[in-house]
Amino acid sequence: MRLLLTALTALTFCACMPHAEVTRVDLNNQSPFHIVQIDRTFIYLIDPRTETCYLVAGGGDSNFAMSAVPCDKLKHNVPEAARFITWAPGAAAPAAAVAAPAD
Repeated sequence: MRLLLTALTALTFCACMPHAEVTRVDLNNQSPFHIVQIDRTFIYLIDPRTETCYLVAGGGDSNFAMSAVPCDKLKHNVPEAARFITWAPGAAAPAAAVAAPAD
């Protein structure tokens, strides 16, 4: 009886396990990622497939942090990244300062 209960318990847990599938994608015809290296620690990662931009900070192979950044601001503020960000509209130039009237 104990063996039967153990087998039923094992089958119950197996039925509740999430199902996972491995999917393979051919990326040869896709546009590549672009990397703009700021220094030895910081890089910008630009993905034209998903139209997203990330700031990646890392000190080693296993220690890194990644944060999404707005692509339009990156295009405006980092000229090296602008040529890779084709989907974001060009940011307008900053407004010129208005001179104060003389007394």
